[in-house]
Amino acid sequence: MDNPGHGTAIPEYWVQITYRQGEWTRPIWRTLDGRRLRILYPGEANHDNGPDFLNALIEVDGVRCRGDVECHVRPADWFRHGHHQDQRYRKVVLHVIWEAPSAVALRMLPRCLHVVLSRQLRFSVQQWFLQMQRLEQSELPQGLPSRLPSVQELASLAWQRLEAKMTRLNTWLGQRGFGETLFIVLAESLGYSKNQFPFRQLLWEVPVARLRQHLNTPGLSLWRYWLYLAQRADLLPPPARLEQELSPEERHWLRGLRHQGHLPVLRKSDWHFSRLRPVNQPVLRLAQLANWLYLHPGDQLFQQLLEAAMQRLPFTELMAKWRACLCRPVPQPINHRICRLYRWRSPGRPFALGEQRFRQAVLNGLIPLLILWARQSGSLGFQAYLETLYEQFPSCESAGVLSRLLHRAESPSPIRRLQRSGFLQQGLYQWLGLQSRRISPTGLELP
Repeated sequence: MDNPGHGTAIPEYWVQITYRQGEWTRPIWRTLDGRRLRILYPGEANHDNGPDFLNALIEVDGVRCRGDVECHVRPADWFRHGHHQDQRYRKVVLHVIWEAPSAVALRMLPRCLHVVLSRQLRFSVQQWFLQMQRLEQSELPQGLPSRLPSVQELASLAWQRLEAKMTRLNTWLGQRGFGETLFIVLAESLGYSKNQFPFRQLLWEVPVARLRQHLNTPGLSLWRYWLYLAQRADLLPPPARLEQELSPEERHWLRGLRHQGHLPVLRKSDWHFSRLRPVNQPVLRLAQLANWLYLHPGDQLFQQLLEAAMQRLPFTELMAKWRACLCRPVPQPINHRICRLYRWRSPGRPFALGEQRFRQAVLNGLIPLLILWARQSGSLGFQAYLETLYEQFPSCESAGVLSRLLHRAESPSPIRRLQRSGFLQQGLYQWLGLQSRRISPTGLELP
């Protein structure tokens, strides 16, 4: 990658995180029109529709002003998201963008101040990109050295990986809170490796905390939840198909949402559809997400999972309670309507989160999030209980995945333990990530 972060798909929340991380950027920024700018207060994170940060305080050429801040990857996203027609953005004083504007976007320059964030970093874009990848903990190398770490080394790496996950989640908690951050990590689990970014970005853009108020319709149903999410994700079929399959009232409702500013926050090109099994198609996975949001509005799901964990039950009993919350199948009539809308054959059984994906969601998202809650609340005993769950967690990977990862390993000693332990598998992924990036696990050293 010659110039990472430019021409490369990056999530918008990376821009938001970098904007808030003052130590990652120079103290004095330059706007597109050459003025000196300082961020005195980045603003309050907005958990609703509207600008990303509210009531920021900035200084431009020595003059202080207060207003809202909006972040985008591309300048044209301002128009693509409909902000130029939305009164909620009238108080925006600073538009933070990652990519420099093209001639098409220059017509928005008089609207407010604009800063290209990639030009304000205290280190190179290459280092920034590696830092963000390290936080995501998602990349794996193509090859594998022949010597695996010992069991003791893998255990140490597993604890490093847990801390890295909590660093990442803690960044989100500052803006989203526990309930909404849980939905974001669950959405990631639905995206698998190919669609993690669009699922995560969808919930980053859509105000989950006030979803029911925004839908605002009598007799709100799971089907309406799915229609809303599919529209915001740009996954609905062409209008002619909607005309055939939706009722006049449903079509009128969708048009009303668009007029209110509930426009797509993604593009179809953001999604990956190739080589996916039918049950893994994004629109069906979106039905599972809609099911969670419909059954557990607001923070209810997090509170339910937390209360089950605070009983400090044996592992199998706790997993059964968590499984009852997270693996509840999507009602079959919803599956049938979605398949009819896309001209697919209806599935023979209701769609639900599978056991392997359920375990991965718990290990990668729920347990780190609950440990952060325990730390913030000062519950040392509860934190120790959760850390024991993490250390004793069973395998989360299929035999085929482990076989591909370990086929070149010469030493069989850790392999049998790895095949049974999700904890050691976390250590293996941490080791693989460090092998692929060749960077220190302690992070990026700023100049």
